[in-house]
Amino acid sequence: MIPDSAVLDRATINTLSTTIAREQEILVKTLAKTSSPPTSSDYEAWFRIRTDIAASSSRLEELIEKADKNQPRDSKNESEAAQIALSEATETHRILSILRDVCRALEGLKAGFGLASSLEKDAKILIDLRKTLKDFGREERCGLKVVSSLKAQRTELQSALAVRVEQDWKELIDVTAAGIHLLNDVSFSSRLKDLIAASKNLQIFSTITKDLADRIFRQVVAPVANGKAGFVILEGEEISLQVINQPDVFPLEISAVTRLSEIRLCFLFLKRNVFKMDAETNGELAGALGRAMEAELVEAVQRNCIEDSLPADFAEFQAVKVDIVKGVAELKAVLAELNCMNPVGGNWEVDVGSLETVYAAKSGRELLIRSRHLLMSERDFLTPHKIASLAKSPADEGDDFALFQLQDMSVSTCVVTIMDHGRQLLERASSAASLRSLVTAVYNSSSMLLDIVPYSFQQKLISIPSAGVLFFTSCMYTSYQLHICNRIVQRCVASSGALDLSDDTNWNVSFLDLIIRLRSKAFEVLNAVSEFFAKEVLDVINDGQTTLVSGLMTKLAQSQLKNLLDQSALKRGLDVVNKLAACWREILPPIVFQQTIGVLVDRILVDSTNRVVSVEDINASDSTKLCENFRWLLAQAAESLKFGDASAETAPFKHVSSWMRFSEIIFILDASMSQIGERWADGNGPLAEHLSPDELKKMIRGLFENNDRRAKLLACIH
Repeated sequence: MIPDSAVLDRATINTLSTTIAREQEILVKTLAKTSSPPTSSDYEAWFRIRTDIAASSSRLEELIEKADKNQPRDSKNESEAAQIALSEATETHRILSILRDVCRALEGLKAGFGLASSLEKDAKILIDLRKTLKDFGREERCGLKVVSSLKAQRTELQSALAVRVEQDWKELIDVTAAGIHLLNDVSFSSRLKDLIAASKNLQIFSTITKDLADRIFRQVVAPVANGKAGFVILEGEEISLQVINQPDVFPLEISAVTRLSEIRLCFLFLKRNVFKMDAETNGELAGALGRAMEAELVEAVQRNCIEDSLPADFAEFQAVKVDIVKGVAELKAVLAELNCMNPVGGNWEVDVGSLETVYAAKSGRELLIRSRHLLMSERDFLTPHKIASLAKSPADEGDDFALFQLQDMSVSTCVVTIMDHGRQLLERASSAASLRSLVTAVYNSSSMLLDIVPYSFQQKLISIPSAGVLFFTSCMYTSYQLHICNRIVQRCVASSGALDLSDDTNWNVSFLDLIIRLRSKAFEVLNAVSEFFAKEVLDVINDGQTTLVSGLMTKLAQSQLKNLLDQSALKRGLDVVNKLAACWREILPPIVFQQTIGVLVDRILVDSTNRVVSVEDINASDSTKLCENFRWLLAQAAESLKFGDASAETAPFKHVSSWMRFSEIIFILDASMSQIGERWADGNGPLAEHLSPDELKKMIRGLFENNDRRAKLLACIH
């Protein structure tokens, strides 16, 4: 027992302070090294010790402060003041009582931890402590060391306890990237309760639950929701669900229904194995988990389970959409049961209608992505697809739209694919929101033909024979398909009772501006192609080259009639025309083909006419040769203009604007002056329709000798 009276001096106080500090340090280190799982009694002992030490240090501090107040104001030195203050027996008894509590606390530390065997070697320390207390004396200033030491060691013990509790939480509920692993221990429930009590006693429960909830969401729930992990059922195990990572499959290629089911299983797993505490504790953990998830879970479900996992095939979507809505509802029910639904955690409202809107938006995005990919590929764009003309039906009578009918032609395969896909999407629109989304997607995917192809091909769109004309037919086909799409939209508007199309959108002109732009660009490119190859044909004729590259000789270095008198030069030019005709005949519709080839032929005829008219002297042999070559040229050009059946009649003058003028030039080259005069007919004949008086006079002067007959003929032409 500790005596009720003792002598207090500086030496014994210093010894006591050092001994207490050393003993506390030993106990804290022993606590940190303890490897066996703590029991409920261990936790009780730890917190009793902490409470005893806190009470003892507080009482000792209070006593010393009171002794300070009793110190005489006129004392000369501290030693004298201490002797006066400690002369009262009651003060001595109070000090000894406090120090006895300290000793009991230290003995409680030893007994409470159940560590007697490890502390046997330190038994002498406790014996020395009791002996010191018997001889204990008091001096206020040295007593402060005891208070300071107790406070420091109490703080260290508090930290050590907090660290140990946190470690026990992690051992009991281990959350890793591979999943949640619970210690399969029969004492799990009791240990969990002890940990909760310890955490609350140390006032760190909120911190631990926040950390645990965050780890559960980040390492378990989020990977499953984001498709980076999945759940498997382990047969014959007490814990039947476990997260299994699959790093080789990212994201996991699973259906929306399966992914929703796995997220639900994840929370059922938590409910079964983690949320098994008292209602208050479960509520705190659920609240922390809800705050950790916030809107992220909703976004992950919307993105990974609904948007990204919806099947692309419409029939498959129709088959699973009800199951998806049911899966979301079941997931919401589990979250509500766990009380994990954050009121500001995003929009969980998913029904069939909203799901169809999401599917429409996703389909529209996929259409845009696919369209861009196809149109960026030169090989895909230049692959032709044959389109047959559409026959009129009796139902088309009185339908203005039926007046616009496609003819036989070839269109880029990728354009046919894009437009077929877009038209099918519009036909499946089931709501105003989905219709609006799909109209925008079809519009943008169609406009990519204008935005991507001209800049992707650049000059090749003009210089490659098939590219420009294929672009023309593709634009015309797209404009036709947009007419059909516009009719589909109008039908939807007509039955708008099911679509709720009550806004101010003018659905009747959804694609009108794009149709105009497509046709305008189509003819712009076709005209550019015609001009480009017409120039190349003339270069081949005039420069004697066999390729579509301009020669080095200039027109000024040649005789005006040199190449016209050489039928081989004309033949080289027509060979180029025939090669282009063979290519374009497979792509362009008949009328457009003949008009396009007609531009090339017209350039040859115009150039030949201008050369003949500009020559001031043409001898008889040259005139005869020119007539022969020009007649051959017209015959060959007529063959080039034919489309389809070679025996079919064609009217070249309808497609070649200078055809009749060129025919009159041939007539003049082979006619007499009297025949020319008759055909002029005082400015009313065919010659007057195609040649000016000056042009005709110039040719007469070049063909005929200067005599009275020529003068008389020239006088008649005015």
